[in-house]
Amino acid sequence: MDIHQKVSVFLQQSWDKRRTGKYGESIALLDQAEALCTEADERFWGRIYHIRRQLEVDQERHEQALPYAQLSVKHYQASGDNQRIAHAIRHLADLEQELNQFDTSEAHYREAIQIYINHESTTRSDLANCLRGYALLKEKQQDAELATGLWEEVKTLYEACELYEGAKEASKHLEVLHNDENQNS
Repeated sequence: MDIHQKVSVFLQQSWDKRRTGKYGESIALLDQAEALCTEADERFWGRIYHIRRQLEVDQERHEQALPYAQLSVKHYQASGDNQRIAHAIRHLADLEQELNQFDTSEAHYREAIQIYINHESTTRSDLANCLRGYALLKEKQQDAELATGLWEEVKTLYEACELYEGAKEASKHLEVLHNDENQNS
């Protein structure tokens, strides 16, 4: 097994440990992966910081997660992998929204959406996930008109992917937005 294969294995094992709440083991595996990486391994660095961000988010440490999200974006941008760039930017936007950094969050959602739209390899679920976050942001900003349009698109995309829980969530948001609209008219 070459070094890059070892790094890939460590990263997958780290992600798996994270999913089961074994954060210490996950971090140890990340440290092993990191020790094998060179400066040129931009995609691996992007993934390492992506996992470190997720570990912090899982533990509700959003402030600590922010620099990891920014580093993940930086390294993925250096790698030139547009799908990973968009994915990392979306997670950065989600985190900024959580931290009430609405202006930067909106700019990042828009950037990720543009990347997704401009690449044919984008999956409907990736675009739906990004639009979902943007719809939540627009609700927080009380832009009901844009939020409604976004939720309608999210619902359509999730239904097309047969991700019915996502479509159900979108329907609930649409119902609330329509009820609010009716009460205000």
